[in-house]
Amino acid sequence: MRKIVVAIFFLQLSKLVTAQQPSYSKLQLQPEAPKAGQSIVLNYQPDMPGWKKAASIPAAVYIAIGDRIEARDLSFKKNKSSFTTGFTIPDSATLFIVKIGSEKQIDNNDNKGYSFFVMDEKGEPIKSAFRKMSQLYKSEGRSMGINEDEKKASYYFDKCYENGLPANAGYEETLNYYQTKKDTLGLINYLTDLPTKEGINDINYSSAVFYANQYQHKPIGKLLLAYQKLKFPDGIWRTRDIYPLFNAAKTAAAKQALLDSFSATIKGEPQDWQKRVISNINSNISFMHAKEGNFARAEQIADKTAKGTELAEFYNNLAWPAAEKGQNLEEAAVISKKSLDILEKEKTELLEKPAELSTADYLKRISNMEGMFADTYAYI
Repeated sequence: MRKIVVAIFFLQLSKLVTAQQPSYSKLQLQPEAPKAGQSIVLNYQPDMPGWKKAASIPAAVYIAIGDRIEARDLSFKKNKSSFTTGFTIPDSATLFIVKIGSEKQIDNNDNKGYSFFVMDEKGEPIKSAFRKMSQLYKSEGRSMGINEDEKKASYYFDKCYENGLPANAGYEETLNYYQTKKDTLGLINYLTDLPTKEGINDINYSSAVFYANQYQHKPIGKLLLAYQKLKFPDGIWRTRDIYPLFNAAKTAAAKQALLDSFSATIKGEPQDWQKRVISNINSNISFMHAKEGNFARAEQIADKTAKGTELAEFYNNLAWPAAEKGQNLEEAAVISKKSLDILEKEKTELLEKPAELSTADYLKRISNMEGMFADTYAYI
């Protein structure tokens, strides 16, 4: 009798452990509790019209690695009564989501997504995966086939922080923790103590100043800004002085003079925030040249500022004001056509595809842009 009781106990314990991994009737994972670095196999039984007779079915897997997502293209191959594919889980992965199909026909588990946890050495989901899963159900999982679900987002958030905020939590995680819990007092206390924390960078302080002001604690915002200026004398806080001057300038020449003056103050290699300022102001100057009818100069600046779909969008935005006003239409038509040519080339080369998008996702984005940019060209 005791042997039976013990056997039942271990059976129930086994079910409890494996139950932490989501399971689906149409998509099975082998092994069921994969670890980082392992190769896995996915078995799929489709119910979509026509898919059962297909030789292969396109798919994508979205892998969470830290706070970023890395997309990979997959292809399910016919294997007797089902379809199979596989991939190797990266060493730092915490979870992954599978989306099956292409733009015309997609199986994403009725907009719930096919999501799987990567397990730790104890066979349990890696703790940080719960936080990422919560973010996916809030809104970040849309492109992966996951609809927003506040209940699931809250469930996974609580699961992640069932023992409270970890002592080693960074700035962004701590901020998100207090905001999600709607703990304004905790957030303000954390911002107040920020100068005593290790690893807080220039961008974090700018964010902290913003949130202190947003939560109606402007004295704390002023103190944080003063500390930021002392700790980062050439820091990003200088944009508070720079952008108003650029915005006040009304001609391309005046903006260019201000940009040249700003660039001359940079010592050595520009910091990331300085590069962003230069890029943003160059974009603004380019649009100003187009507005003034100097499309040649506008194009020269645009080519140095953007690439791929970003450059195509840049060109479309340069051409549209001329189309609306009915001025400089010949030059605008040339610029508009270039936006479409860039997209056509990018569909083949995929040189600027973001890591978080699958090929199908990226081609869909390009297709949507083509529709809008073609309207601009036709209007001109």
